[in-house]
Amino acid sequence: MCIVMLVCMTESTADMLALGKIVDRPADEKVIEGGLRADTLGSAISPLFNGFMCSAFAQNVGLVAMTKIRSRFVVAVGGAILILLGLVPVAASVIALVPLPVLAARASSCSARSRPAASRPWPPPPWRRARTP
Repeated sequence: MCIVMLVCMTESTADMLALGKIVDRPADEKVIEGGLRADTLGSAISPLFNGFMCSAFAQNVGLVAMTKIRSRFVVAVGGAILILLGLVPVAASVIALVPLPVLAARASSCSARSRPAASRPWPPPPWRRARTP
């Protein structure tokens, strides 16, 4: 389990660094520390709800880069919707009515569009940079 936690923390750190570059607010040591603490807290609480470890995903970073939406309010509303779907079975059953091929097509198209946007903020490798004398 410790190996999984190290992998999740490494992924989360990379996502925080990329997100900091996208929103023009570089992630310093304090921001990364807070993010890793939040991931660890979520991972400690998730087994109580029969869940697995929490981790940030690069697709979310790509969505921020693609849509240019940087508001915390949007994240809070999205979280409230997910909590509502989890606590109200009738609301969740509406999502269950959507055919699986439709959900799969939407998820794959969203993922395919967000991956290039997530890799955009990184500089080119040293062998591709222009050499100055």
